[in-house]
Amino acid sequence: MRQPNLHFSREEYVQRMTQARLRLVERGLDALLLFAPESHYYLTGFDTTGYVFFQCAVLMAEDDAVTLLTRRPDVEQARRTLIIEDIRVWYDTEDANPAQDLKAILSAALMGQHGVVLVPTLAAYEVYARYGREQGVSEETLQQIELARGVGPDSVRTAMAAGVTIASGSDVYGQNAGHMAMELELKAQIMGNMASLIAATKTNAQLLDLADQIGTLEPGKLADVIVVDGNPVDDITVLRHPANISLVMQAGHLVQGMANASLR
Repeated sequence: MRQPNLHFSREEYVQRMTQARLRLVERGLDALLLFAPESHYYLTGFDTTGYVFFQCAVLMAEDDAVTLLTRRPDVEQARRTLIIEDIRVWYDTEDANPAQDLKAILSAALMGQHGVVLVPTLAAYEVYARYGREQGVSEETLQQIELARGVGPDSVRTAMAAGVTIASGSDVYGQNAGHMAMELELKAQIMGNMASLIAATKTNAQLLDLADQIGTLEPGKLADVIVVDGNPVDDITVLRHPANISLVMQAGHLVQGMANASLR
């Protein structure tokens, strides 16, 4: 673990943040946004030379973590002087808008505090980005889809960092219904294979208030089961191909597969 060059003891910084959170709670506020370099220095130790650039530290009233949003050139300086670990970067490009990055951080943090579940539909944008033109989607719509496709994965990462529960959606239907497994693959690139599978099963069941019936394989629950030729924990793309699905059961009844199938 890195050891920052602190100007005060770590205990002093912790005491300052604790006092700041108490004031937020007393005033019924959710968060404190620190823009002034002097405030960064006092509360987190961040000793920045980037006085003229957008930098913001986010202190949530009900969360021990503090997040710093800063430019890429200031990251190393932040690492060397900060007591906090969560450092986010905005890139100083021609069309950069760090206020939008800050908005995403706040939204995710508040979602985590209030138990809001994020249900991304990454596949919807990916499918239309790949096949929309040949399906007659207008160029204007394709441009909008491309924008949403670009920020979708980052929104999931931001939500995960804030402790937001991630479920699984799709919005893939009609002629594109065969691409539903793509949602699991896209989430797996961010969350990992197992977490993506849990989001689509256990978490979705909890979100729908059906966790006592479905979502996991347990005695007393409905037997909604598929048998796959392969291990999706190792290779989640096996779910993409119908030929790999050798058996399907719904509520304990065989829907597809071996006529003499039985569960033991």
